[in-house]
Amino acid sequence: MAAANKKQKLDIIVSSYLSGVIDTNELLNKSSELFTKNTTNKNAETKADVAVEKASVTSSKTTKAQRTSESPIVTIQGFTKKYKGRPNPAVDNVSFDIYPGDFHAFIGANGAGKTTTIKAIIGAYSKNKFTGKITIGGNDNQTVAAKRLVGYIPENANFPKKMNTKNYLISMAMLAGFSSSAAKKKCKEILENLKMTQFEKKRPATFSSGQKKKILLAQALLNDPQILVMDEPAANLDPLAREDLFETLLTLQKQGKAIFISSHILDEIDKYATCATILDGGKIVFNGKLDNTTNLTNLYKQYVRLGSVDNASN
Repeated sequence: MAAANKKQKLDIIVSSYLSGVIDTNELLNKSSELFTKNTTNKNAETKADVAVEKASVTSSKTTKAQRTSESPIVTIQGFTKKYKGRPNPAVDNVSFDIYPGDFHAFIGANGAGKTTTIKAIIGAYSKNKFTGKITIGGNDNQTVAAKRLVGYIPENANFPKKMNTKNYLISMAMLAGFSSSAAKKKCKEILENLKMTQFEKKRPATFSSGQKKKILLAQALLNDPQILVMDEPAANLDPLAREDLFETLLTLQKQGKAIFISSHILDEIDKYATCATILDGGKIVFNGKLDNTTNLTNLYKQYVRLGSVDNASN
């Protein structure tokens, strides 16, 4: 297999995993197949590196951080997504921007189109499956260049049962294009920053929900993304784990990263949100900046009338 061809296939595998199209087990299988070929004449160090890859391939109100740039990191224009057999579009002509340094709350009732929009942003839908335009850092969201700017944290975590945290993150870093030595250095740095070094030799498959979420965050930070996208990140977390997660996100926001978060726990994200987009029946009913006097729950009650797309008229 030519190096360029292998790299292209690797990019597809990684993009599919990050966008939620394949799960960890599929990632392991597909990557294992890719890296088991043409290794016969490798030296001992290279064999060790490939073995690692095969094994795992897989912020009360506070003063809110300020937007760090007036140039959006994500632009969504006229996004419309329809599902076969459904009378109404899941999302109907939605347009908004996400800016660096913003803590962007993305809220709405169940079935309002939030998860559909998130999947579109991270590239889970091919271009012929929706209409409109989505760019990340000026790049079409389907490109590898765009995907490398995004860190995605799914609602649920699924880790290899026999792999420890350190090896898991090193393997994911190598899949993202790091050399073995660079992957080890990067993972050490992230675990230290997240205060997770005590877990590096333990298996994330055995962790609590809060600890698993932190490992997913560590994984999302490997490429130093410009935006973190999260769908219900605090689901199933206890109060202390939730507080720890949001304080970590606040720190990242202050570093200039955009935090884009979908959540039903409005009182919780109200502390941190600098702007909000509210969907109702698949359409935007509010989009704008927030200040320290704005209450998300009151804002939600003011604008949400339909709730689910299924309640919208044809």
